[in-house]
Amino acid sequence: MADVQKGEANAVVYSGSMKHAKAARENSMMKKVYVSSDKKKFVEAVRAEGDVEMFVIEGDGSEKFKDYGGIVFELFYRTDLEMFC
Repeated sequence: MADVQKGEANAVVYSGSMKHAKAARENSMMKKVYVSSDKKKFVEAVRAEGDVEMFVIEGDGSEKFKDYGGIVFELFYRTDLEMFC
């Protein structure tokens, strides 16, 4: 939120976009991800690779988490993921 207040164009934390999550993971920019348990294909892919620190949100928390698109992830550095999509 501090980045948003400062008017930063590029973020370190993204939420809600599976397109951006896929681009970040494929380009080895994703550091950590919080993902809803209903994103099964993404969860299986990350578990198979083991390249990203992943937290799967299940149960009651999963329903509330869907307000954020079911995925929130952190990058190693600021970048515009639209360049990779």
